[in-house]
Amino acid sequence: MRPLLLTLALAACTTTAPGTPAIHLSGTTWTMEDPDSSPHSPTMSFLDARAYGYDGCNSWFASVQQDGEELRFERIGVTRRACGAAPATAAERRFLNVLSATRFGHYDQDVLVLLDEQQHQLARFNNDASERR
Repeated sequence: MRPLLLTLALAACTTTAPGTPAIHLSGTTWTMEDPDSSPHSPTMSFLDARAYGYDGCNSWFASVQQDGEELRFERIGVTRRACGAAPATAAERRFLNVLSATRFGHYDQDVLVLLDEQQHQLARFNNDASERR
C-alpha cells in the first residue's frame, strides 16, 4: 500500500497546471556526464513543464520554467530511500545542488549543458536517444 501512496503523492506534486505551456525540452531524456558518479549517473527526463529522473540514489521530480535559454528547476522533491553507499549519496548531493543552481540551459539534440547565474557550466548531459543511434 505504501508504494502506491508514494506514487500517487509524486504524481500529485508533479502535475502541470492546465494551460501551462510545454517547454522545448519536453519529450527528451538525458544522462549526466560525471565519471565520479558511475554507476550512479543521474538522469533527467522532461515532460511538458516537469522534469524527473534518478539522482544517483533516489527518484527526483521538479517543475520547470524555461524562457529561451533561461532554465530553472522549482519545487524540487526526492524520494527518501536510504542510499548507504557513499558514492551514491555524493552523486545525489552534487546533482541536487546542480538543479538548485541552474539558471540557464544550452542544448542541441545530443548535449544539454546546465549553467549557473554567471553562465558557468554546472553539468553536462548526453541525450539518451542519441546514444541508441
